[in-house]
Amino acid sequence: MKSRCLNPKNTNYHYYGGRGITVCQRWLDSFENFLEDMGECPENLVLDRIDNNGNYEPGNCRWTTYKISILNRRNTIWIEYNENTYCLSDFARFLGISFDQLWRWYVAEKRTIKEIVKRIEKNNRQRQLREAYFIGN
Repeated sequence: MKSRCLNPKNTNYHYYGGRGITVCQRWLDSFENFLEDMGECPENLVLDRIDNNGNYEPGNCRWTTYKISILNRRNTIWIEYNENTYCLSDFARFLGISFDQLWRWYVAEKRTIKEIVKRIEKNNRQRQLREAYFIGN
């Protein structure tokens, strides 16, 4: 945390300190202050900033799973569908297609979610018809 925010030689500095992300002075002053505010790291959890544009400070940090932390990135793509919100990878699983395919259609080709769902439903209907034909013959 400190190195990413304070050391320009850190390979990830440009994602943190280079963007103005800092560590609060209280935590810089002593590790004991950090422990008092955050507690020991629970097993299998990682430190995460709630607002990933905010600083490392009490009120903006939490212990969370790695998966939740990964979803809290600036480049996470969120999809709204049927009053639910999905990250792109979860939505691909929901649709039964690969992440790469969904990314290509949605991001690279700029298709709408409605177009993508319609295409998948059409492909599924065609597959069902083919299967029914071969089973019947």
